[in-house]
Amino acid sequence: MDTLLGLPFLLGLDGFALCAALGTSQAVYARRYQLCVLIGLFDAIAFGIGANIDLSLPKTIGAIVTACCGGYVVALAWMARSHAMSRSILWLVPILLSLDNLAAGLAAGQPGLPVGEFGIVTGLTSGAMALAGFGTGARIVNLLPIRVRGFARPALLLAAGLGALLDSVIH
Repeated sequence: MDTLLGLPFLLGLDGFALCAALGTSQAVYARRYQLCVLIGLFDAIAFGIGANIDLSLPKTIGAIVTACCGGYVVALAWMARSHAMSRSILWLVPILLSLDNLAAGLAAGQPGLPVGEFGIVTGLTSGAMALAGFGTGARIVNLLPIRVRGFARPALLLAAGLGALLDSVIH
């Protein structure tokens, strides 16, 4: 149980990284609160579902999910070059970011684990970290010279996606 205390923070890092990249866009930044609430809600629900499913899946499922999320983020970086992301693609973010929480719930489903409370803490942490990511991304853009600001969103998205892909390979 003690090893699970840092898990909500770790599960929120993907949301922080992705929202830092999305926070560089004024159009997306305007919807930051909606996205943060959805990210936290989907993360909490996914963890709860995962913890209550009695499946014996291979340990590599987490790496596969992380790799898929990383691939999605790299695709977002590719689309961000045009500065015009579809709303439907944007609203997939909370769902896809919750897949790692589903995998973590599957792995953490242990007898005696207070799944409800832990899911709520995970959701609140994920939402708060996503909001912090939006603020970080907006601040990064404001610190950059005007001529390179257009490269900030694709660069941060690419870094977040490649980080997730690398993480999936390492683990």
